[in-house]
Amino acid sequence: MKILKWVGCLTMIAALAGCGSSPKTVEKKIDVGESFSISKFEINLEEYVTPEIVYHTNDEISALVNTRVLLLLKEKNLISTDPLVNKIDISATYLRRFAGDQTPFPSDSLAYPNYDFTLNVHDDTQSLKTVKKSNLTYRGGFGMNLKVMGGALRSKEDEIPFIEALANTIANEIENL
Repeated sequence: MKILKWVGCLTMIAALAGCGSSPKTVEKKIDVGESFSISKFEINLEEYVTPEIVYHTNDEISALVNTRVLLLLKEKNLISTDPLVNKIDISATYLRRFAGDQTPFPSDSLAYPNYDFTLNVHDDTQSLKTVKKSNLTYRGGFGMNLKVMGGALRSKEDEIPFIEALANTIANEIENL
């Protein structure tokens, strides 16, 4: 008799747990095409402090990211010059961070940046799909972590992996469209 009560209780708990779960939503698939052209590309550089060391300018970061995104997409045959293909507008924010930049004692040494970007796929008449990614942060390996913690990232060349990471992330997201 006790076993039947336990089985009944377990069945009731399982039934209630199943009722409490929410149904899975399936994202509506939209055919955005197999290749694209980039119609707009904007990068906005932000930083909490102005360093004394000269790092990449907004224009330099924009050129580096744009060049790398195009290269990666061309390698995968995702870029087209056909005027009839869908277009992509890319808008990104690169938040350059410094060690201690949100404290009273900021440094000029680079820390891991934050990224946001929006991809808008459209044809000549309407938006087909928009992808937004926010508050992404590059994370390096053990050696990079030691350099960040030790304040050793103090040149333009040290920033290149961060910029390439943003470009790689954008290109991967376009590839996954």
